[in-house]
Amino acid sequence: MHIANPDLSNRFLASLLTAVVMAFLAGCGGGSGDGTSPGDPLPEPTEPPRVSIDSVTVSSRPVVEFTVVDQDGFAVTGIEQAGFTIAKLIPGQGGDSNSWQSYINRVEQAGEGDWPGTGTRVQATTESAGVLEDNGDGTYRYTFATDLTAVTAPVAVTYQPELTHLVGVELGGAARGADAIYSFQPSTGNTVGIADRRIVSQGTCASCHGASLAAHGGRRVDAEYCVTCHNPGTTDAQSNESLDFRVMVHRIHMGADLPSAPYVLWGFQDSRKDFSDVAHPQDVRNCLNCHDPDNPATPQASQILTQPSIAACGSCHSDVNFETGENHIRGEDLPAANDACTACHSTGGIAGSVLESHAIPAKLASRDFQLNVLDLELLEDEALVTFSITNPRRGDSAYEVPGPFRALSTRLNWIEAGSSDYSRLLGPGINLLLAPLTDLGDGSYRAEISIPQSGAPADPLLFAVGLDGSAWLDGIAGGQVVRIPGAVRFFGPDTSPDESQRREVVSDALCSSCHERYEGPFSGHGQNFTDNVQLCVTCHNPNFGDITDEHPANASSADLMFLVHAMHASGIRGENEYRGFGELRYPRPASDCQACHVGDTYHLTSVPTNKPPSRIEFDPATFVSPLSSVCWSCHSSASAEQHMTRWLGQINVSEEELVSQELCIGCHGPGGVQDVEEVHGLP
Repeated sequence: MHIANPDLSNRFLASLLTAVVMAFLAGCGGGSGDGTSPGDPLPEPTEPPRVSIDSVTVSSRPVVEFTVVDQDGFAVTGIEQAGFTIAKLIPGQGGDSNSWQSYINRVEQAGEGDWPGTGTRVQATTESAGVLEDNGDGTYRYTFATDLTAVTAPVAVTYQPELTHLVGVELGGAARGADAIYSFQPSTGNTVGIADRRIVSQGTCASCHGASLAAHGGRRVDAEYCVTCHNPGTTDAQSNESLDFRVMVHRIHMGADLPSAPYVLWGFQDSRKDFSDVAHPQDVRNCLNCHDPDNPATPQASQILTQPSIAACGSCHSDVNFETGENHIRGEDLPAANDACTACHSTGGIAGSVLESHAIPAKLASRDFQLNVLDLELLEDEALVTFSITNPRRGDSAYEVPGPFRALSTRLNWIEAGSSDYSRLLGPGINLLLAPLTDLGDGSYRAEISIPQSGAPADPLLFAVGLDGSAWLDGIAGGQVVRIPGAVRFFGPDTSPDESQRREVVSDALCSSCHERYEGPFSGHGQNFTDNVQLCVTCHNPNFGDITDEHPANASSADLMFLVHAMHASGIRGENEYRGFGELRYPRPASDCQACHVGDTYHLTSVPTNKPPSRIEFDPATFVSPLSSVCWSCHSSASAEQHMTRWLGQINVSEEELVSQELCIGCHGPGGVQDVEEVHGLP
């Protein structure tokens, strides 16, 4: 493969210079905790090329014109490995939605092994036996080997040019990781105004998986390309499980919650893939997160509402036998036909629409609550916090306290001059359901917070008041819990409202892209602390150490900076698992800092020089210096720890031993020879 890019030689020289410099800096040795050594030169991260299909024409054998460029838009020539798919969109019958049918199929033999399948199964696949022509300018032409008018085996597929067709291309070899699709109607050549089935987009998948959603050796990376093969009738011979995309994806994401036997597949070289330990990071009933009719990229997503089917519904409700009616409310009276589903599963039907039957009452009820911090007054030995709780969907009418509330508390934090973060350990806050409150008569209340004996700081930079809680659904104690998004309001040194806030490193929106609102990301501690990162850090500040004896061998910090990294990096921490999260399967590489960080706050330079160290233990008190805390949370091996301490990082030292002179930024800062951005392969 040749990249026609005049800048390439400069990149090569820069890469070579980095290698020479790193070889010279022999003192930078030590492991990183993920199988690499921080002292070793790392290759310059490169993005896969970008491929786009320009046109497709069909006489009997389709001809595909496509273009390949690099990340800077320069032509890529010399592509020698590419696979192609083509499928037609068959209109739904008998109540089923329309579906893709591949023209290119093969027969898989189950063979002998430790699996239930014994026979043969049909699978859609790619072809590469046609003629691939390189035009020398980044454009290519591929003529299919498959004659669409003569497909008879292993299944007969009739060529219907009036139907929508979908062509896919995937690049292999050094260009692996690039694919593209092209939807068109062969009889007219139209690409718009034609039937289609786009009910899930790559952008939606990427919100959790990032760019790491790569299958089949990394050749296939786009969910919209996957459906050209993963269509009805495609089956895994070893497991006898369906590989239809709507079945496969639902069952994978159900994972540990699948009510039937685990979803297990045998993939490349008969490798066993067991998805029974997959824990979806949000409620599986959130259908619209993946199938959003209002998303321009998924215009047919409403089909999940209007055309429920045995295949789609049975993929999650896998314990229902649609032939006998077992585990279905209608039992033996269940008509096992798709067109019968909407008799009950529709708006106005007995079971309601798909959305109605998947509704989460407690989630809907959470929209009826808003916590409001109104005012802060600081006295000599106490703080007065004024707050209210209102209903945004009923004209901001105020609730009475205790009212329907299950839990309600407030707390006060401050950042002192010379620091960039909260530096004191907090208790559980003030329980507002038990504390004496002053009813101000306008729907608001005043609570008193005792100031610790140490007193308020003489020179505060910022005060933060947090408010959190939960309610009972329908106000009935002992029922379902309604999680209420927490609230934090900031006040200046004179306790007047301040629009500034503690530094923002991650955002609620980024966390919610995986965890959804109201189920997380932070519905912890009895479901009272919900959806507010700034609320989390009021407790999970640098002075919050390991207060549990559950994992004495892996003492660690509960500082949010350390905690969140360590949880999500469970897959690379090995034996040094964080607080029992060793089995957590993060759906993207732990090195993908941009998944959670706002802007470029993943750079070490975003950690303020006056950030307090993260506490590890309480008695005797031990700490880890700020920059080392960031890196040690993921890179937890002994060699990584040795590397950090060699460059004046401090891990598990007393307060008296702490000094602020870590030298990490010299190599790992922006533009350094091992810039975090480069080492983690960030674009």
